[in-house]
Amino acid sequence: MSWVRGELTVQQGKRLRQGTLDCSDERLALSFPVLDSIPPDLAGTRFQWLGEVLADAQDTWRMVRIGLAEEGEGRRTARAEVDMTGAPPVLLEGLCRSALAGLRWVVQWLLDPAELLADTTCRCEALERVQPG
Repeated sequence: MSWVRGELTVQQGKRLRQGTLDCSDERLALSFPVLDSIPPDLAGTRFQWLGEVLADAQDTWRMVRIGLAEEGEGRRTARAEVDMTGAPPVLLEGLCRSALAGLRWVVQWLLDPAELLADTTCRCEALERVQPG
C-alpha cells in the first residue's frame, strides 16, 4: 500500500490536512483531521451547529465516519475516517482507493464550514443565537 502515502494530503486553498494510515495486525483505517483543535471556549450554539454540519456530512457520505474526538488534556478535534478492518485481502486495494477518494472529498467539503463555525474571532449573531434543528 505504498501508493497511499502520496495521497494522504488534502489541500484546499491555503489549508492543508495530513491524513494517516493505521495499518497493524488489529486495524486498517485511513483518517484525516477536519479540525485539528476545537477551541474550548466555542459558544454552545456554534458547537451545536458544528455538530449539525458533521452529522449532515455523515448522512451524506455513509462510507466515511465523521465525528468529534477527544485527543487528551481536554483537546477536541473533528475527524473523518474509513475503517477497513476485516475486509478480505483480495478487495483491499480497490477498497482503499475508494476510501481515500471518499475521505478526500468529505474533508474538502467540510473544511470551509467547519473552520467558520470553529473560528471564535468571526462574529455571527445568527449562528450564536439561532439553535440548530
